[in-house]
Amino acid sequence: MLTPPEILRQRFRRALLGYSRREVHEFLQLVSETVRHLLEENRTLQEERERLLERLHFYEGMERQLRDALIVAERVADEIKETARQEAELIVAKARQEAERIKDEAERQVWQRVSEVERLQQTRQRLMVELRHLLQTYLEMLERFESVPSEDASPLE
Repeated sequence: MLTPPEILRQRFRRALLGYSRREVHEFLQLVSETVRHLLEENRTLQEERERLLERLHFYEGMERQLRDALIVAERVADEIKETARQEAELIVAKARQEAERIKDEAERQVWQRVSEVERLQQTRQRLMVELRHLLQTYLEMLERFESVPSEDASPLE
């Protein structure tokens, strides 16, 4: 690759009907400036390319990290969902057990109350029979007392 100083040092042989030295020199000067400018631009572009490649590698690394983080987040979300589902199932199962226990206790209490009511009804019935029997006995005694002659009875004063 030619450098600008090499272009400027380039010398041509003289020929009889050759080119104008001044024009060749001016052209070489122009070519040298153009090459220098192109080389600088090329170096700048290569530096920019390097910076862009570094940034690209940086962003590719970030992309990998983000992708990995997303995968981890999805796994964690799935685990959280599964844990929540299991906890919900456990809560529902406990609630069903508690509901069954409450229902059984309520049924037991109902049967206790029914038994108590039946016992109280039987007691009431028995007391009614006894009271009726007692009243009948008193009525019979009263009837017997009324049929006894009054001589034995002392007058009330």
